[in-house]
Amino acid sequence: MPRRVLVDTSFLVAQLDARDVHHASAKALHGRLRAEDAAYVYLDCVVNEAVTVVARRAVERKVDPRPLVRQLREAIPANLLDWTGPELPRLWERVLDTLEDHGGRLSFNDCLLVLIARDEGIPWVASFDRSFDRIDGVKRVGAVPAK
Repeated sequence: MPRRVLVDTSFLVAQLDARDVHHASAKALHGRLRAEDAAYVYLDCVVNEAVTVVARRAVERKVDPRPLVRQLREAIPANLLDWTGPELPRLWERVLDTLEDHGGRLSFNDCLLVLIARDEGIPWVASFDRSFDRIDGVKRVGAVPAK
């Protein structure tokens, strides 16, 4: 079975946005994970956030966001998404507890991602967000070792 890796917004946005500070690292990391036959797990809330960030950045740069949205739609069709929405009532209190436990250093979506990772036994998160480094049971994959 391939290694399952949860995708965080920072990793997804960096792949899509050529001007993102982590774009080159995201492309290299993506290549490494694909070579390892890793299976990405895309949570709906992460993709929702990525669409918002990519579209907002395009508008701020006075660029048409529609090609980026189309690119994301083609790369991650709806059938590849893990829908967390129905899980929110069950996880609500635990998300808020996690947010409190980490003193607000994790966003709501990051807390949800951590809980899904733990509940589903997925220890890997592809992210450039170093906040995940402080989370027990979650290993951030966010850099490609220098050669």
